[in-house]
Amino acid sequence: MDATQIFWLIALVSTGIFVVQFVVSVFFGDVDVDIDGDSSVDTDMSSIVSFKGLVHFGIGFGWTMVLAGEPTTTALLAATATGLVFVFVLWKLYVMAGRLQKETPSERPEALVGRYGTVYTNMGDGRYILQINHNGALRELDVVSESQSDGYKTGERLTVKSYKDNVYYVK
Repeated sequence: MDATQIFWLIALVSTGIFVVQFVVSVFFGDVDVDIDGDSSVDTDMSSIVSFKGLVHFGIGFGWTMVLAGEPTTTALLAATATGLVFVFVLWKLYVMAGRLQKETPSERPEALVGRYGTVYTNMGDGRYILQINHNGALRELDVVSESQSDGYKTGERLTVKSYKDNVYYVK
């Protein structure tokens, strides 16, 4: 087997493994593997990052060498650099995906005291609905005016002044 055939083999096998991994992840999500017996293996897709990195390196390296044709020192260096770029891109995608999965911690009700909100509607009797940033999203919050005579209008910005007995108060 000559060098060109080896590079074709690396490129095709790596690409084939990538396609299988992609199809499995799209249609089946996370794959957990538990093997019991003489040796116990407990793994999930996140612990196979090194395998995925190797596959991505193989794709970049193999196809660069196939396109280069001749296995020269320059081609080998370029293929190695391309393989490392593929691994870096994979790592960067994992970092970005990890940011998407972060959950916003739940805030205590008292944490809204001092925040501004916009009057969404006047419910009468000094009661209003505010739109306020709560738990990382815009939420509607029932509030009561400390001064029953206040006539706040829709769109007006108010500050939550206090929280007592499960009721938010604005001034």
